[in-house]
Amino acid sequence: VKALKNTGLKLNPSFFPRDKNHPNTHIYAKEFDFFMVHLPLAALNFKNEEIQTLKPHQSQEQISAKIQSIKNDFKDLKFINNHTGSLFTSDANAMRKLFLALDNFDLIFVDSLTTNSSKVRTVARDFNKTYIKRDIFLDNYDDLNYIKKQIKKAVNLAKKNGFAIAIAHPKKNTFKALMQSKDVLNEVKLVYLSEIYGTY
Repeated sequence: VKALKNTGLKLNPSFFPRDKNHPNTHIYAKEFDFFMVHLPLAALNFKNEEIQTLKPHQSQEQISAKIQSIKNDFKDLKFINNHTGSLFTSDANAMRKLFLALDNFDLIFVDSLTTNSSKVRTVARDFNKTYIKRDIFLDNYDDLNYIKKQIKKAVNLAKKNGFAIAIAHPKKNTFKALMQSKDVLNEVKLVYLSEIYGTY
C-alpha cells in the first residue's frame, strides 16, 4: 500500500480476499478511492496456491458463499479479477457458477487472461455482460528494462485502442519502473476501471 501510494500515480489496487494469510486486506482497501479484489482461482500448474482458491468442482453454494464473504468484507467492491485461474477460467461450467454468484452481488468480473483457453468471453456473453480483460502483463519477467518496455507497449496500445488494461505485481522493480516511466505514462490518462466500465 505504501509503495503504491508513493508512486503518486492513479493505479487500480487489487487485494486478495481476507484469510489467515491476508488478514487485513479489507482494511487496506479502505485507503483507496477505488480497488478490486484479486480472487484466487485454480490453475493448471501452480505450486504456491492460495489457501482458499476456488476449484471448478466446487458447488454453486460453495462458490456463492465465498463471493458473499468477500462482499461482506469489501463493502464498496464492484470489480473482481482472477489470481492465477488457468484451470478455472478455461472451464465454462465453473465460470457460469462464478458469474451467477457475482451477478447476485452486483459484481463485475475482469479476466486476468492467464490462459488462452479462457471461456470468460463466452460466459460473459451468456450473462449479457461486457467482457473485460487485461491487455498486457507488465512484469512477467522481474527485470527493470523489460517492465519499462511493457509499460511503453501498454501506453501505445491505449493510444491505438482508446484504452488498455495492464496488470502488474507489487514487486520492487515494478514500482521502480513505474516511477521511471512517468513521462511515458503522462502521454495517456491513468484512470480507474470504473471510469471505463460504468460509473460505480
